[in-house]
Parts: sequence; structure tokens; C-alpha cells
Amino acid sequence: MSDSHPTTPRAFAGVRVLLAEDEPMLQLVGRLQLESLGCEVVLARDGNEALRVIEEGRLDLVLMDCQMPEVDGYEVTRRLRERERVDGVTALPVVALTSNTLPGDRKRCLDAGMNDYLPKPVPQKQLAEAIERWSAGGSHLPAGTDSGK
Repeated sequence: MSDSHPTTPRAFAGVRVLLAEDEPMLQLVGRLQLESLGCEVVLARDGNEALRVIEEGRLDLVLMDCQMPEVDGYEVTRRLRERERVDGVTALPVVALTSNTLPGDRKRCLDAGMNDYLPKPVPQKQLAEAIERWSAGGSHLPAGTDSGK
């Protein structure tokens, strides 16, 4: 196994991830998972806070809870995509983190402009694969493209 394998501790050193999650326990678990992979983690407790953090820039990836107070993850992503379109900037990868696993939930995430969908709870290996796929070194499939899951 090479040092660059996604499950190697610190494999994603320098990758800055916004974890937009309103549940404190899920924030803690997500932060610990991401930090164990070497990511720098920025937390947002609601959609408005997520929008503020995104506006500040310097992010490589957003892990977006779909159901948050004030502004949900779908609306945050729609606003982000509209701003990117107007500004003509490269799209920031957004991966949905959701407990919604009914038929059509993945499509709803992709239709909102999210790049990928991970059902909660997210196993460490699946999280690492998503970071590899969507962070600066990943293959960056276009939004709406099924990542093979």
C-alpha cells in the first residue's frame, strides 16, 4: 500500500473541508474522521453559517448536510452554484451527507447542484473515497454524474 492510499492517516494533509452539519454529535464524528485523514476542517452549524464560510473561500470540498436549520443544504448549494455561474468561477465540489435514503433522494441532491451523495452514517473508507474523488487531486466528475455507487 502506498503512502497516498486514501485510508492512510494524513493522506489528505492540506485539504480544507467545510463540514456543514447541525447535529453536535455528527459534527464531532465527522470532524474526527476528517482530521484522522489529514483534512483541515471548518464547521458550520446551519445553512447561513455555511454560506458565510463558503464566501470566505479557501475551501477544497464541502460536505453538506441536506436538512439544516435556517437554510437547508439544498438551498445553500443552489445559491453557491448561482454565484459561481454569475462570477464565472470554478465550481466548488459539494457532497451531500444525508440520512435521506429513499428512492429519489440522490437525484434531489444532484438536481440541487451537489456533485455526490453519501448516506449517513458514512463509513471512513467511503468518506476517504469521496475526498479522493472530489478534492484537488481527484478526478472531478461533473455534477449530476453517478460516481458508480
